[in-house]
Amino acid sequence: MKIKKDFVLRELAGGYVATAIGSAAAGFKGIIKLNESGVLIWRELENGATLESCAEKLCNTYNIDSKTALSDCKDIIEKLRGCGALDE
Repeated sequence: MKIKKDFVLRELAGGYVATAIGSAAAGFKGIIKLNESGVLIWRELENGATLESCAEKLCNTYNIDSKTALSDCKDIIEKLRGCGALDE
């Protein structure tokens, strides 16, 4: 999986948001608000990470169990998929 090139992550007012630019902006109107875990997953997906590698990164970064990390990754990836932000 990979974040589409027409979606960008920006820091805004102490938080992070993602939005569509270019041709993707015509189909997606809005922003995606991300917490720290979401930003970590986003950045992993920018490099073509898998669900499993994203979960492993969460485990290593936040010292959480693999079941929780995998569940969190699935939730965030599904939201990104629903917004059309992923190339699969």
